[in-house]
Amino acid sequence: MFRFTSKFNDIKTSINKIHLISRTSNNLILNIYKFQSTLVTNEITKSNENESQIEETEESIQTKRKAWTKEEFVTLQDAIEKHGKKWTFISKNYFNSERNPNSLNIKWVNSILSQLRPSYYNKWTLEDDKILEEGVKEYGSGKWMEISKLFNDKDRNQVAHRWYLLSKKKRGKWTKEEDQMLLDLLDKHGKRWKLLSEILDRPSTSIRTRYERINSNPWTTEENIKLKNAIMDYEEDWEKITKIFPYRTMFEIKDHYTQSSRTNPYVNIGHWEEAEISDFMKAYKEHGNQWKKISKIIKTRSAKQCAKYYYDHIRNPHNHVHRIRSDEC
Repeated sequence: MFRFTSKFNDIKTSINKIHLISRTSNNLILNIYKFQSTLVTNEITKSNENESQIEETEESIQTKRKAWTKEEFVTLQDAIEKHGKKWTFISKNYFNSERNPNSLNIKWVNSILSQLRPSYYNKWTLEDDKILEEGVKEYGSGKWMEISKLFNDKDRNQVAHRWYLLSKKKRGKWTKEEDQMLLDLLDKHGKRWKLLSEILDRPSTSIRTRYERINSNPWTTEENIKLKNAIMDYEEDWEKITKIFPYRTMFEIKDHYTQSSRTNPYVNIGHWEEAEISDFMKAYKEHGNQWKKISKIIKTRSAKQCAKYYYDHIRNPHNHVHRIRSDEC
C-alpha cells in the first residue's frame, strides 16, 4: 500500500466518526466534505515523480472523452495499487495511451470525492417537494443557489435535478390547482408570460393557450352593461365587482375592463378632442408606449385606445387623417 491509500483511509475514518457523533448535522457534514475534498484534490494532484508537462494532442483530447467502463476503472485501481500516481506510465502500459495521463488523474480524483460525499443522493420527501415548489414560486425557476439555501442537506445541483423531474410530470394535462394558480398569478403579475413560465415551469406558449381556453367565454351585451354600471357604483373595487360575476374571475373582469372601452363609463368613444390629443402627446413623450399610464393621465381614453391612436397617427400617419373617426375611437 502506498501513503496515499493510508491517507485516504484516515480521511474516511474521520468522516465515519463525524457521522456517528452527529448524524443530524447535515450542514456540518457538507462543510467538512468541502474541506476534505480540497485536501484530497491537492494531495492527488501532486505528482510522485518529476514528469514533464504533458501536451495534449487532438487525439488525446478525443480519447479522454470516451465513457469509462467498469473494466477500465478496475484496471486503473490495480495500476495505482502497484505503481502509485505515475499517470504517464499507467497510460502507456495499461491503456495503450488510449487514456491520457490527465484523464486518469481526473477519473481517480472524481472517484475519491464521490466516496467522501455524505449522503449526496438522499431521498426527497413530500415536504421537501413542497418546499421546493414554494422556493420556485418565490425566486423563480433557475435560481437554484437561492432555493438550495432552504434545505440543510441539498445543493443547487440536486435542487435543479429534482425540479426537472417534478416539472416533467406537469407537461401533460392541466390540473384545477394549476388553473387557479395561473389565474392568481395573472391577477398579481399580469400577462408577463416569461415570468409565469418560470414560476409554473411550463412553456410560455402553453400558458397563453391555457389562459385563452379558460377565458374563452365571450362577454355578452348584458354583461358589458352590468360591468359599466358596477364601475360607476364601486369604481375599481374588484372584490365587490367580482361578486356580481360569479362565473368570471377577477383577472378576467379586470382584463376585459382594460381592453374594452365600452365598459368604462369614464372613457369617450369616437372623435378625439384637442385636449385629449395634447395630453396624449405630453404623456407619450414622458412614458413612451406605457399605454396604461398614459390612459390614467388622459382619463377619458382606455389603454387600448391610446395604443391604437399611436399606431394610427404617429407610427403610420400616412394611413389616417390627424383625427380618427371610428366607432371604437
